[in-house]
Amino acid sequence: MSKRSLSDNSDGSDQDDSQSTVDDQEIAAKKRRLVAFETVRLLSVTGVNDIDDKKAKVQAYKLSEALRHKNKQLKTKEREIERLRQRQMTDENTSCTINRHWNNLDEQLRLIALRGASSEEVEELLEGDEGAATGDFLDEIVQMEGVQGEHVYDKRVQQRYCSKHRPLKECEDQIAMLTTRNEELERDLEEARFDLDKAQRQVNKLDYKLYTLAKDNSAHCEIRPATKMLNGVANGGGLSDSQSAYSSSAQIMQSTEYQNLVAFYSVVIDECRRLRSDFEAVTEERDLLRQEMLQKVEEMKADEHQSMRKMRSLCEQITRDLNQMRTESDMLRMEFEQSLAAHSKQDAKQQDIKVLFGTLKTQNYQLNSDVAKYRKKWKEGVNTNYKIQTELDSERRRLERCLVIELDDEDSNELASPDQSRDDLDISDDANGESVSALQAKILELKLKLEVYADVGADVRDKAELLVRERRLKKENERLIHQIKRLGNIERRERMRYFEMDANRLFAQKDSEIERLKREVTMLKDTEASLMLDLDNTGSALEELQEQNAKLISLQKENDEGHIKMMNDRIIATQLQVKIKEEMAHLESQVNNLTRQIAALQCEKESQNEALRLALETIGVKTKENVRQNRMIEALRKQVTEQSLNTADLGTRSEKIAAQLRDIQEDVLTCPSCKVNRKDAILTKCFHVFCMKCLKTSTTFPSFVRSFVIANLLLNRFGDVSREFLVRSTAEEDNCS
Repeated sequence: MSKRSLSDNSDGSDQDDSQSTVDDQEIAAKKRRLVAFETVRLLSVTGVNDIDDKKAKVQAYKLSEALRHKNKQLKTKEREIERLRQRQMTDENTSCTINRHWNNLDEQLRLIALRGASSEEVEELLEGDEGAATGDFLDEIVQMEGVQGEHVYDKRVQQRYCSKHRPLKECEDQIAMLTTRNEELERDLEEARFDLDKAQRQVNKLDYKLYTLAKDNSAHCEIRPATKMLNGVANGGGLSDSQSAYSSSAQIMQSTEYQNLVAFYSVVIDECRRLRSDFEAVTEERDLLRQEMLQKVEEMKADEHQSMRKMRSLCEQITRDLNQMRTESDMLRMEFEQSLAAHSKQDAKQQDIKVLFGTLKTQNYQLNSDVAKYRKKWKEGVNTNYKIQTELDSERRRLERCLVIELDDEDSNELASPDQSRDDLDISDDANGESVSALQAKILELKLKLEVYADVGADVRDKAELLVRERRLKKENERLIHQIKRLGNIERRERMRYFEMDANRLFAQKDSEIERLKREVTMLKDTEASLMLDLDNTGSALEELQEQNAKLISLQKENDEGHIKMMNDRIIATQLQVKIKEEMAHLESQVNNLTRQIAALQCEKESQNEALRLALETIGVKTKENVRQNRMIEALRKQVTEQSLNTADLGTRSEKIAAQLRDIQEDVLTCPSCKVNRKDAILTKCFHVFCMKCLKTSTTFPSFVRSFVIANLLLNRFGDVSREFLVRSTAEEDNCS
């Protein structure tokens, strides 16, 4: 079956990377891979089953081709692994020798250094220089002022940052360049691998074609003598047919051609048996190969299932680890959020404490101002009380020294009478009742205020009670002053007579109350002084504690911020350095590997191109031979068709001869005398066969002897010819198959 291959341009589905530039995209768009699709042309088919069979044959051929390619790749990989193992052994040996020589060199250098100056002195000098440099810089900063030192320190830090940031940027640029170069090399490597795989597949296909052509050539070489022999046999058969028409059976059997034909027939039978045994052996070997192939396929399937199970178990393990890491990260995040919430709550509490301290400070200041105000008012009340008492004493002494003088009507009218004074006193008592009700209302308000002040503290309540008492005493003193002023305008005599007992009683009450108030005032002064001292001490201590706490909190915050900033900068710098080193090493290793792979692929590509060139040359030679062989095959096919036509003619002739043979057998088996009954008796003299009825009825058979002999000879001749035709037809069918 001839095949025709067509190459189609396929649009590549490779997508460019998002980080590549426009030039890379244009280059990638220009470099489209050419994928060759080989079409398969099926010959004339008779039905769907035939199409399926031929499709299965083509698929089996393709699978066998892929299997051959895979086996060849495995062999090349094994050779490469062996070569790399040998190279690794040589590299290890060379590295061991280099390390040994390097250690010897280090030992010799150490001895030379010990002879001169010791390493400790050198290290001390270096440390001294570094310490001196850093110490001078720190001394300069300390000697400067605060703002100028901070400015110089910030400038130094910025310079250091710029000096560190510049090589970092350079490293990042180098990394970007190396990554782009790595991507380009990877694309080139992928293209080279694709071309190499394509060339290897082409070489494998051409090798297999060469193998099949060589096999066909050997088969043709083996067929040539058989075809020549077949042609000779056919020619001999034609001659024997022409001769058999004019020769008798005895002449045919005694002829050399007949003897040669019998010998050749025996040889052909032996060869047929041998070929049948070889065919059976080949079928057995084919079955064994099929079983081995099925076993290999089963083993490959089992290995694939095992690898899939391993991969699934590995994926499950990775997913479990990922879930565990996710839960751990969630727990850490929750702990961080809890700690952050606790820190925020603590900050809120500290803010509340600060606000409470501020409110307490303001309340303390207000209480101090109120105490000073009330102390001043109390002093004024005491002074006014002392003045009133002195005035009362002077008035009492003056009344004792004064004389009783009768007043005129005008004066009596002007001055109030005792009754009128009593009325006035009653009116004043009513006014006092109203003032008492007002005072009771104020007392209720003060009670409410006291209930409010009960939540404040004992000191505040004592101060509030003291203020209430002072207010009450002040109001009572004012009322007494008002009454005394009113009583001063009343008649002296009536006043002395009416108010003497009341005044004495009131004086006694007031004296006792004044004494009691003095004692309470002294006690309250002592308690106030102690409370003021305690309050001042607590306030000063609280202020000092607040100032110390504020200073400590600010210092701690500054220290924590500085430490955190330094740690973050150090961690970031170390991480960047480690990452840059790792990336540089990884990129260098990748570049080295890619360069080595590209060099190896170039060498392999050159070797494959050379092999492909040789294969193409051999294919050209073999194609020429194949054309010649095809021409020979066409000629042989024509000969085979002619032979098949001859065999068909021979078959028809053999059928006709068989029919004639059957007719002759019927004629031979019937009795020649009566031509009705079957032969069932033999004459012992001449060994002729007749029916029993004819033997009983007749005694001589002169007219039947000749016909019987001729029929017997014809029977033997046609039997031999039919056997020869059958053997020849079977041999031709085997050759055609």
